[in-house]
Amino acid sequence: MPPIKSVAVIGTGPSGAIAVDALMQEKAFDRVRVFERQEKAGGCWVSRENERHVPLDVDKLSARTADAPIAIPSHLPAFAPAVTQHRFTDSHIYPNLHTNVDASTMEYSKESIPALRSEMSIGLHGPDTPFRHHTVIRQFVEDLLNRNGYQDLVEYNTTVERAIKDPQTNKWVLTLRRAGQSNGQDYWWSETFDALVVASGHFSVPYVPAIPGLANFIEKYPENVLHTKQYRGPERYHGKKVVTVGASVSAADTAVSLIGVARSPIYSVVRGRYNPYFGDWAFRHPSIERRPSIARVSSENGERTVYFEDGTSVSDVDYIILGTGFTWTLPYLPDIPTRNNRVPDLYLHVFHQNDASLVFVGGVGAGLTFKIFEWQAVAAARVLAGKAQLPSLEEQRRWEEDRIAVKGDGPAFTTINPDFPEYFETLRRLAGEPKEGEPGRVLPPFEQEWMDVFNAGHERRIRMWQRANEAAAKNNAIASPLSIMPQMIVSGPSAVFYTLAVPLAAAKSLWSDSPGNYSSIITTAFPLGNGRLGAMPIGSYDKEIVNLNVDSLWRGGPFENPTYSGGNPNVSKAGALPGIREWIFQNGTGNVSALLGEFPDYGSYQVLANLTIDLGDLGNVNGYRRSLDLESALYSDHFSTGDKYIEREAFCSYPDNVCAYRLSSNSSLPAITFGLENQLTSPAPNVTCHGNSISLYGQTDPSIGMIYNARVTVVLPGSTNSSDFCSSSTVKVPEGEKDVLLVFAAGTNYDATKGNAEAGFSFKGEDPYTTVLKTATDAAKKSYSVLKSSHVKDFQDVFGKFTLNLPDPNGSADQPTTELLSSYTQPGDPYVENLLFDFGRYLFISSSRPGSLPPNLQGLWTEAYSPAWSADYHANINLQMNHWAVDQTGLGEQTEPLWSYIAETWLPRGAETAELLYGTSEGWVTHDEMNTFGHTAMKNVAQWADYPATNAWLSHHVWDHFDYSQDVSWYRQTGYPILKGTAQFWLSQLVQDEYFKDGTLVVNPCNSPEHGPTTFGCTHYQQLIWEVFDHVLRGWEASGDDDASFKAAISSKFATLDPGIHIGSWGQIQEWKLDIDVKNDTHRHLSNLYGWYPGYAISAVHGFNKTITDAVETTLYSRGTGVEDSNTGWGKVWRSACWGLLNNTDEAYSELSLAIQDNFADNGLDMYGGSPPFQIDANFGLVGAVVQMLVRDLDRASGDADVQRVLLGPAIPAAWGGGSVEGLRLRGGGVVNFHWDDDGVVDSCSVDVSGRGSVSQLEFFVSGGQALECSR
Repeated sequence: MPPIKSVAVIGTGPSGAIAVDALMQEKAFDRVRVFERQEKAGGCWVSRENERHVPLDVDKLSARTADAPIAIPSHLPAFAPAVTQHRFTDSHIYPNLHTNVDASTMEYSKESIPALRSEMSIGLHGPDTPFRHHTVIRQFVEDLLNRNGYQDLVEYNTTVERAIKDPQTNKWVLTLRRAGQSNGQDYWWSETFDALVVASGHFSVPYVPAIPGLANFIEKYPENVLHTKQYRGPERYHGKKVVTVGASVSAADTAVSLIGVARSPIYSVVRGRYNPYFGDWAFRHPSIERRPSIARVSSENGERTVYFEDGTSVSDVDYIILGTGFTWTLPYLPDIPTRNNRVPDLYLHVFHQNDASLVFVGGVGAGLTFKIFEWQAVAAARVLAGKAQLPSLEEQRRWEEDRIAVKGDGPAFTTINPDFPEYFETLRRLAGEPKEGEPGRVLPPFEQEWMDVFNAGHERRIRMWQRANEAAAKNNAIASPLSIMPQMIVSGPSAVFYTLAVPLAAAKSLWSDSPGNYSSIITTAFPLGNGRLGAMPIGSYDKEIVNLNVDSLWRGGPFENPTYSGGNPNVSKAGALPGIREWIFQNGTGNVSALLGEFPDYGSYQVLANLTIDLGDLGNVNGYRRSLDLESALYSDHFSTGDKYIEREAFCSYPDNVCAYRLSSNSSLPAITFGLENQLTSPAPNVTCHGNSISLYGQTDPSIGMIYNARVTVVLPGSTNSSDFCSSSTVKVPEGEKDVLLVFAAGTNYDATKGNAEAGFSFKGEDPYTTVLKTATDAAKKSYSVLKSSHVKDFQDVFGKFTLNLPDPNGSADQPTTELLSSYTQPGDPYVENLLFDFGRYLFISSSRPGSLPPNLQGLWTEAYSPAWSADYHANINLQMNHWAVDQTGLGEQTEPLWSYIAETWLPRGAETAELLYGTSEGWVTHDEMNTFGHTAMKNVAQWADYPATNAWLSHHVWDHFDYSQDVSWYRQTGYPILKGTAQFWLSQLVQDEYFKDGTLVVNPCNSPEHGPTTFGCTHYQQLIWEVFDHVLRGWEASGDDDASFKAAISSKFATLDPGIHIGSWGQIQEWKLDIDVKNDTHRHLSNLYGWYPGYAISAVHGFNKTITDAVETTLYSRGTGVEDSNTGWGKVWRSACWGLLNNTDEAYSELSLAIQDNFADNGLDMYGGSPPFQIDANFGLVGAVVQMLVRDLDRASGDADVQRVLLGPAIPAAWGGGSVEGLRLRGGGVVNFHWDDDGVVDSCSVDVSGRGSVSQLEFFVSGGQALECSR
């Protein structure tokens, strides 16, 4: 390339200004000229008032041809009539526009943006708000030009109308037009340069999609369709019906700003993907109604209707506002075409491969833009100055080809995120550094802190929305803790605009305006979890306590007794079975004392530790609030003390296998002491501190107990203080830090894969210390924003698969959740019921993730060293209820812990138990109460210990998972082996009924769960085994099993199996084959109704004829419609589910609301009998009960097996009127969405039937039998 001595720069926006500075600092050019078509510097940050509205030309804007070249006078220089063609120089700026990223990330490396904060931004984000008003940014850009006299280089009001390379002179010839000269004419002339820097930006020409009918609409209503570039605030839209289009920042801000001004709802057409930094928070406001893409717009005969692709429409539309992006046009470069909205043939987005004298600055997107412009400008300046060399043309082209292969040949090609470090450093290496004594701008190395700050700015905006979500529910504009906001709310239209620009999410968070209490932590703290780790922060001001759990921490078992046998006897007891059976058949009842056993070293789940965070005496605290967002699984609290505003946020991340806790302040944090406490004294754990990490290491037994390790690492993001703040066993961070991050990791040496004979049933794995250290260290290296964003995306991807929308007729969102729950009474509150439904799904995701143990009696959370019932696995209702409706509500993938637990913990020992207690080498068995060490034998009291039907009930869940997922691979590899082993066991145990001598096969002996005598033919068992055999046969083809003799045995015994459905003397479903039920026995279990719900044996055998439904109803009324014997929450929600399936709305809703009234604590957790202990089953059971009120989708329909009849809305209370469901899974595969009217009658539905299995016909109907056609 010949030496470059003259350079033209097009544009004085952020990219042009830094390009001028970089060129001038090289001191290598004789002439640098800058051409700016606007009247001042600033690019798209220039604002103007009272600009003329130019109607959108849909045809040209959609074809990206609107910005056409202008005819040039034949002779130059010349005066010519003023150009009237629209050149898209109109401003983007509305009065209250602020940056939506931290302004420090918009700074150049040597120039800082002034810390000028608007009152509005302070009110929204606190006194240290990092966001700046648009006037500050424009002035910052202009100052860069003016400080060294660069303003003399600039020709304002001058447009480059053409730039072409003269092949004779090898120089760039620029044709220039200065507007508004003599007599209103334009002055045209030309200049020549050695090189051209294009810094004209690519946010000038709007892109408008080609929507049928839109052009005609604009022709009739030219002022009523606009691009967000033309938007100037909400005032003109007062009381108007508005449709916005777009999914990113401008569309979101526009839609939200209209709330409370335009007519509600604002219809938002979400095209494309949501902004990757801000997500869909803005669109969650209840005044915004999301709609799919527009199919057409009609303006015929005065009509103003927008029709959507789903067949719905909105009529009488006043305005359509398009936030649909921009087109990159270069009308002045006729020889440089654009392609797919980018400029091809650019190396590093800067250097034109065919001509190194043509460079582009600013042609990229996705964050850190001003800094990227600087790196591009400096590299370009040094190449043009001859001080840096480009690689070969072949290498330049290979770079573009490689990037196209990764990013595609479209707009994503110019998106730098997430390649910032590589891109910055590549440009820096290319530019090099000036030699000693040489002029030139020096580029510093890329700093990860830039990204951390960049992401932290997004987090602040999201936190603003989260705080405002709650306040907007109270009809306040913003939930700021600062006193300025009430002034801002009433200070005029400008403030109103921005305070309204805060979204309101649906009711999916728990919150309180007071801290929890450590002495009652289980009823007041909000739980966090990632499946393995659990945390409960209480939110106290001065000394915060976070209770910590790890799912595998159990004492007992083989860790403390190497001879531990899982409760199995040393010698077989099976020889006693024939005598037991004979006695029972002779007398009707008997006992199994010969099979019972003791359970030494059974052990217990236990708490891990407490994390303590001591902030000292804070004095008076104001504006306190703590909350748990159920959609993102984020805990936060905030408060003010003096002039400090302190925020704390916590979450437990599944992707990073840690919990994170962050403290931040608008000014500075007080001195903080961090500690780990474990109050065990024998054996006491060892607590140490080194390198700002606290390690708690111990064993449950002094010599051979389970080893556990917890580690908390303290990180000071952005701090220059690298000291080790360890003091004894604590970390003491001095006063003055603004941001502190804690990372918590933990583990034990429990290994479920070692629970088999080959491993000696040891369950012992490796010492957790090394793994915990690495996990904590790896996480601590990541920024908080990276940890958080990874966590939120992971959680939302799971939680968002199902949505229940119930109304809030009582305005309950106004009240703290803790108050709502403590004061909840029948007949109920839809807001609370919706919240607890969401909370149940939240708890399941938080306590059951692949690689964890399944949720125990307390899920994952205990504050105790000896929790009630050892917080073990009770499997005669509790473990099963923990998994109710998970497949139906989109959480099927999170059931992996259950299948692993059964396969690794039950099957190996359970095969031994089958042989030692029941004399069979076929299959496996376990009983009601299990630990994590393979306890599969009976305990010592028959009423609850004699329960070998555990395997059958859990096999029901196996089938459910397959039925909803239609995952044949999973069924063959995981599910079917469990089911087959269950069936094999029961094939060996069924005997002919010698009491009634009716030729049927029955179980002998049996105990109905926790109720009644030891007898034979217990209803519960018979129904379960009937379903097991039915599932084996129905799933035979999918199983891949070729064991014909096994199938024949199942078929034979299935034919004579007593199905366990007998109607007794007073019309009840008998609990035993003997008619010995006591009327009005309000026992908590509904064991005889298992085949009604959650099973299907009753409806499959007898259908829904009146005889059977009357018997079910009689049984339920006898069991009681109020407080049953132990006042259990799980008992009530089970009853509610059964009533729902009977289409009895009143009783279903009554039992549901009674459970909430009596059993759910202020933090939403279920208390066993209305007060501690905490027992999580009803939290999950409530989800199942609500689903039964919403849909009846039976496992096996009576009648035609090829028709699946689904009843939508069997028991929806009128109080839930106007609600809807999205994402409900169907048996056989498929997903249904539906809405119901104010009376609870479903009035519309849509269904996705992709992936369905063998069911050929699917019919929907509503209560009363009326068919309903669902769109597909």
